Amino acid sequence: ILEPLFRDLLCPNDAVGALIGDDGTNIKELQRACGEAASVDIMDGKGKQRNKHDAKNTTVRVSVAGRDKKELSRCIRLVEAEIKEAVAGLDYMGDEGRKLRAEASAQAHKRTVMYERSHQAYESGDKAGARKLSDAAKVAGEKMRALNKKASEAIFRHRNHGKPDLFID
Repeated sequence: ILEPLFRDLLCPNDAVGALIGDDGTNIKELQRACGEAASVDIMDGKGKQRNKHDAKNTTVRVSVAGRDKKELSRCIRLVEAEIKEAVAGLDYMGDEGRKLRAEASAQAHKRTVMYERSHQAYESGDKAGARKLSDAAKVAGEKMRALNKKASEAIFRHRNHGKPDLFID
């Protein structure tokens, strides 16, 4: 019995979900494109198949029944192209959008903390302190909204840079 030819490819952890697709649609399409004699599997570190939810390793095994090296090469090119596309999709926000989203998240955290402290102050009878903390929470919320708006605009610019005027991604 001939062992199947195979090659293990690496896919960044963050891109594995995109490679698999919703309900496995992308990996099933890759499987179909590679043909019946081929197999495309996401593996764990022990050579076992895994699903996209228990991702520690990012090995993608491409195998072909028999010894058809041309068929294996064709399937490898297809899978490498899909991995490249999945990786390219990771930079959804761009540097500026990512920075602004992080700042907005920090303001959201600050707002939550201020509201919690305000509630504690109110419960302990410090109404003036509670008011001050509540006002600080509102300011953090306003900053968060402004940063999210700027982030949205930066992401829009990043996603549409170099595209025709009527193109919107």
